[in-house]
Amino acid sequence: MPQLNELATTYKDIAHFLSIYISEAHASDVWPLGNQVCVPQHNTIEDRIKVAKEQLIEKRDCKVPILVDSMDNQFDNKYHGWPERFYIIKGNIMQLVGMPSTENKGFKRKKIFEWLKSYQFKLNLNEN
Repeated sequence: MPQLNELATTYKDIAHFLSIYISEAHASDVWPLGNQVCVPQHNTIEDRIKVAKEQLIEKRDCKVPILVDSMDNQFDNKYHGWPERFYIIKGNIMQLVGMPSTENKGFKRKKIFEWLKSYQFKLNLNEN
C-alpha cells in the first residue's frame, strides 16, 4: 500500500487513482493465508464495505479512493482483478495491465512507474 500511496501522490496531477475491492482473495473460510487476513468471505455488500474499510484504510492506510465490487462480482468477472491487478486506462483504451509478481509480492511495478513517467514526460513536452 505504501507504493500505491506514493504513486498516487507523485502522479496526482496527471492521473486519477482508484482502488476497487473485490471478493477477498484469502478469506479465512476459503483460502486462508495464515494470520495475515483473518476475515471470512463476504456474504453481503455491507460485509464487503466493512472489510474494505478495515483492511485497506485502517490496517494498510490506503490514501486512494476505494470502491467495492458488487456481490455478483461484475468488475472482477469483466477485468479479472483477482487476486490483484493494476490498470492504466487512458480515454477508453487499456494502456497497461500490471500483473502480480512473485519476486516482489505485488505488481510488476517497474512497468507502471515507466508508463507514468513516460506519460508525464510527453505532457511536459506538449506544454513547452
